[in-house]
Amino acid sequence: MQAVVAARIDRLEESAKKVLEIASVVGREISISILDLVTGLNPAELSEAAQHLRQAELLYDVPPFEQRLLAFRHPLIQEVAYRSLLHERRRELHSKVAQAIESLFKDRAEERASLLAYHLEQAGESLKAAQQNMRAAVWIGANDPSQALRSWKKVRELCPICHRLSR
Repeated sequence: MQAVVAARIDRLEESAKKVLEIASVVGREISISILDLVTGLNPAELSEAAQHLRQAELLYDVPPFEQRLLAFRHPLIQEVAYRSLLHERRRELHSKVAQAIESLFKDRAEERASLLAYHLEQAGESLKAAQQNMRAAVWIGANDPSQALRSWKKVRELCPICHRLSR
C-alpha cells in the first residue's frame, strides 16, 4: 500500500509535491496560512497546488471552511510523504513551521505552545522546545494535570541541565 501511495506522490507536479511534503511536516490538519509562509509560493501557485492535491484525493478541506484548514485523506498519505523527506530537510521544515506558528499565533501562544515545542524539538532546538513545553505545562495545568505532567517530563528529557538541577 505504501508503494502505491509513494507512486501517486511521485507523479505529482513539483509545486503540488512540495506543498504535500511541507503539509506532512505540519501535521494531520494543515493551516493554509502556515503553508503560505513556509512554501514560498505566491497565493495563486499555492491555491493551484492545493487544488491539485484535492483533485488527487490526497488532501481535503476541513469544515468550517473559513478556518482555511486542509487535512490528509488518510494517515498513510502523510506518513509516506513525511518519510520521503531527507532527515536534514525535515529538520529545516520543522524549523520553518515553528517560525510560522510563532508568527501567526502570537495572540494564542500559550494555546499553541505544545505544538510549537514539538516542531522545535524535531528541528533540533531542544532548549527552545523545553521552554515551550514549560509554557504548555503552565497553561494546561489547571485544566488537565496529566497533560501538564507529560509536558514537565518532556522538559526534563529535553533539558539535561534542568534534570541535574532538580536532583
